[in-house]
Parts: sequence; structure tokens; C-alpha cells
Amino acid sequence: MAYREQALRLILDLSSTVITLLPHQNSLILHAFMDLFCFFVRVNLFSEKLPRKMFLQTYNLLYSMCSNERDCDFYHRLVQFIDSYDPPLKGLQEDLNFVSPRIGEVLEAVGPIIFLSTDTRKLRNEGFLSPYHPRYPDILTNSAHPMRVQDLANVTSYREWVLLGYLVCPDELLRVTSIDIALVVLKENLILTLFRDEYILLHEDYQLYVLPRILESKKMAKSGRTKQKEADLKYSVAKQVEKMIGYDRPDILI
Repeated sequence: MAYREQALRLILDLSSTVITLLPHQNSLILHAFMDLFCFFVRVNLFSEKLPRKMFLQTYNLLYSMCSNERDCDFYHRLVQFIDSYDPPLKGLQEDLNFVSPRIGEVLEAVGPIIFLSTDTRKLRNEGFLSPYHPRYPDILTNSAHPMRVQDLANVTSYREWVLLGYLVCPDELLRVTSIDIALVVLKENLILTLFRDEYILLHEDYQLYVLPRILESKKMAKSGRTKQKEADLKYSVAKQVEKMIGYDRPDILI
């Protein structure tokens, strides 16, 4: 409980006090912030695998029922408790709603690097894969910018940021460029390891916890609660995200 409160407070403080969180401006702060963000999400998702409070409470209620013979009050409390148990992802989406725009900015900023990492031809032509000229193997040259090389070295972390960021901040998928970023990463990842052999099924969680939020945004845009131009754009983007996450894309979702 203390970790949750302190981590949330630190994430809030960083997101509200740091002016910019971009890879080429505040790289160290950015990585510290996003690492804390990802660790916080992982810990909470891992707690779903071992919901100790629920086990203890269920055991306590069952023990009380057995000790007091058949007590209907205890039985109803047990049913009510199990029925009201919410998965951690819902709580994460609510707790991290305040930091959602900053996460969206970060994911947009690392998007071009993720696209570059999937373009093997461009990587070779620009000298990222080899110090030798692609057309003249005898010539030693490397035109790749050092900053981009460093970004490519961090691309595994960037992909994790995308997977967890859009999962707990689904509203950021409504940004125009976010669809392509999420599409590239989700195509290459079916699971995300939490700890040792514990993992989550990414596509299933996106369908269960992200898609409803997108449908809600789509419904609000269609009802015209915002300006017409913004509503049309939001509706169009939400429709594309729905198609990306929904079951009608067998080439993406398994």
C-alpha cells in the first residue's frame, strides 16, 4: 500500500514538474520516469496473478462460515466480496488518468524510432547495421547519427513503453499517430512477461480493457458533445482503433 501511494505521488510529481519528456532533451529523466511507470504497472498486474487480499478475505469468510455453522450473513458477504473484486487494470486506468497526456507525448516521440527499427533496408542504407558502405563494401563509413544509434539501442524499452502505456492510458490511442505505433508493436508481441513465468496476454487485455474505452469515446464523438470538427476526427480515429483491436483483424490478433 505504501509503495502504491509513494510511486503514484512520484509519478505525479515528475509528470507535473518536468517541462518536457523527450528522448533527445531529458533522456535520463525520461527513462527514470518511464521505468518507474512500467514497474508500477507491472507490480499491479502481477498482483492479479496472486491476489493475496482476496485469498485471505475468502479464507477468513469461509472459516467464519464453518465455525458458525451456516450463517447466511457471512455467505452473502463472501458472494458480494467476490462479485465486487475488480481486476487491477481498471484501477490502473483510473489512477494513471492524470498522467495519460504525458504518456501519450512520450509514446508519440519514440514512435519514429520504433518505425525505423522495423525497416531493415533503411537501417542498412543509413549505416546502422554495419560501419561499411552498403554499396561499396571496401569503404569504411557510418552516416548514422549517434543519437539515433542510442535510440535504437533503447528500442526494446520503447516497445515496452508502448505496450504498457496504451494499455493503462487507452485514451492516448485516439491520437492520430498512435494507431500506427500500437499496430507495429502489437503485431510483434502476443504476451508480456511480468516476472519469471508470469505473463499477460496482450491482445486479450487490449480487447477487455482498452476496446470498451475506445467504444465509449466513439459514442461520445458521435453524439456531438464536442466541436463538430474535433468530433469527426475523434470518431474517425476511434473507429480505426476499434478495427485494429477488434476481432475482425485476424492478421493481427490471435
